[in-house]
Amino acid sequence: MSRWTGYGPLIVVIVLGLITLASAEYVSKWVAASRTSSSGAIVGRVVRVEGSVRRIHGANIDLISSPLPIPLDLRDGDRLQTSVASKAEVVLNSADEFEVSAGSDLQLVLWNPNDANSPVYIQSRLGTLIFQKPGVHGKAYLVKDGKLYVPGQKPLQKPMALTVLRNAPLDMHLATDGASTTPPGETTPDTTTGENLLPPATANADPETLSNEYIDDTIVSRQDQLQKCWLTHLREGDSAKGQIVMQFEIGKRGKPKDVRVSESSFHDENLQNCVTDVIDRIGFRSFTGAEVSISYPINFE
Repeated sequence: MSRWTGYGPLIVVIVLGLITLASAEYVSKWVAASRTSSSGAIVGRVVRVEGSVRRIHGANIDLISSPLPIPLDLRDGDRLQTSVASKAEVVLNSADEFEVSAGSDLQLVLWNPNDANSPVYIQSRLGTLIFQKPGVHGKAYLVKDGKLYVPGQKPLQKPMALTVLRNAPLDMHLATDGASTTPPGETTPDTTTGENLLPPATANADPETLSNEYIDDTIVSRQDQLQKCWLTHLREGDSAKGQIVMQFEIGKRGKPKDVRVSESSFHDENLQNCVTDVIDRIGFRSFTGAEVSISYPINFE
């Protein structure tokens, strides 16, 4: 017993150290969960559920069962998932009301996380949203397949795309810049019409966002310039068909930004650069909402 004399304080320190190490992981997880559960501005609420619905916030997963006693807050970054036998009703701060149908997965994200009053992007990953009541215009947008829609606007069934045909012999003189029906930098009138589409803008007011039809028509109006790129490529001896997918954003003043080739079946950098230059010089009309992100395929045949 005498040999352990004097080791008492050291043994106490070792034991306390082991206890601290054993509990550190659990404490850190508890702290992280506490912070995560209350982080992010409130963007809306779940007001009704049928069946079981999951709310995911960071590392937290909450199971929401019916009946729902009180509305449940939804914060910036929250995901809402419904099973094949459940659905939920959501009311956003913008007063937009919609039903999340069975088998859906969506995420609510503020355009500016530092501003609780900025527009909310409803990122639909899976399933269908049924909009029941519109709220404040411009305060909520549905994001589907990389495009923005006003709540209630039906996404296009036909994806936007342009096909540039080889409709002239290879020895044809290339079209001049003056052959364009719409010079670069000029805007094309908005011809958007029809049900579930954005209302046409008046002559003195900018629209909230750009409709897919308007964007498609504006790019199609540059077809002769893209054909010039195509004919130049064909003169190099490569006659294979292919596709180039352009990725870009449209700023509020109608200027394309960060224009780039996201996919291409051609290895001709000159062709890719020519197409990029044509898209970069397009002048869309100005609008007041958030930037529009576009993925646009161009087929060359």
